[in-house]
Amino acid sequence: EVKQNDAIVEVFIFYRKPEARAKQFVLLNKLFEKGFKKVNELTGKPDVLHVHNMISPAIWTYKYARENDLPWVLSEHWSGYTKQTGYFASKILWERKLWQWYSEKAQCTIAVSEFLKAALIKSGLGVNHHIIQNVVESIPENIKREDAEVRILNVSDMVDDIKNISGLLLAFSKIVIKNPELRLYLVGGAKDLDKLKKKADKLGISSKVTFFGRLKNEDVLRMYHQIDFVVINSRVETFSVV
Repeated sequence: EVKQNDAIVEVFIFYRKPEARAKQFVLLNKLFEKGFKKVNELTGKPDVLHVHNMISPAIWTYKYARENDLPWVLSEHWSGYTKQTGYFASKILWERKLWQWYSEKAQCTIAVSEFLKAALIKSGLGVNHHIIQNVVESIPENIKREDAEVRILNVSDMVDDIKNISGLLLAFSKIVIKNPELRLYLVGGAKDLDKLKKKADKLGISSKVTFFGRLKNEDVLRMYHQIDFVVINSRVETFSVV
């Protein structure tokens, strides 16, 4: 799918992810080649390549950059590099070495915060580190509400060991008893979504909690004007855009 956003041309490639990692590797190789070819057709050879997150995008971007004599930069957002999660540190040695090797091939590494930059350096990821903070679009005009509900919003991936949505549900179940006008809106999706829905059922608060799943950026921005306040209950954040 190709979209034109002012002077920016966006190429989207959708695919069904195979379960076998070998098949994933082969498929992604074909898709990256297809994507690069389409970009060249539409805009010509790029001046620089910008990769967000390891490892698959870095592998094929490095290959394309070498073949076409192009610079490339790496941006990282993942909280898995931090000691609070320990995800990267828990990877087996050869996998950590592979990530480190590819990250060192970029001309520079961009972190979204000083906190993440320090975690990347400690993990041996990247070179020539810089910080560029996250940005979000402007929020549309305020939407007037006539109801008496008090709406609480949380926007996050439903990855409970990091975002601690279960803790938020537990706290909400206690305060809604004395404050029945409260409503909890949860936006986002990921591996723990079904488990969290079941927890809301178990706590007896399903009628007060709405799971919206993943929404488009513009829909999330619009929702900010339909709620009263936002709660972030994450155990760790590198730079929250919420």
